[in-house]
Amino acid sequence: GEIVVQEFDDNFDGKMDTKVFYEDGKPLRAEVDVAGRSTATQWRPDRWEYFEGGKMVRMGTDLDGDTKVDHWDRDEDWKRAQDAAKAQTATTAAPAE
Repeated sequence: GEIVVQEFDDNFDGKMDTKVFYEDGKPLRAEVDVAGRSTATQWRPDRWEYFEGGKMVRMGTDLDGDTKVDHWDRDEDWKRAQDAAKAQTATTAAPAE
């Protein structure tokens, strides 16, 4: 009874443009076919969006149509917070001398 994937036809052309994948009822990632290359039998996304805490934190884009990410964009505030948390964990986990 739990939604794990939702598909959307954002431009109403009869083909799916976006798939959103959920975990524990929250969006985990979205795949988007911006260029419209997908068919009824083959899904060909060219953008991947990743979420944490309901917020998109990074997005990968396939620029040349090979279905692999060529460019990443990241939420810099989120990245700084992640780096600070890792540094704090490393400091806390370091053995006392």
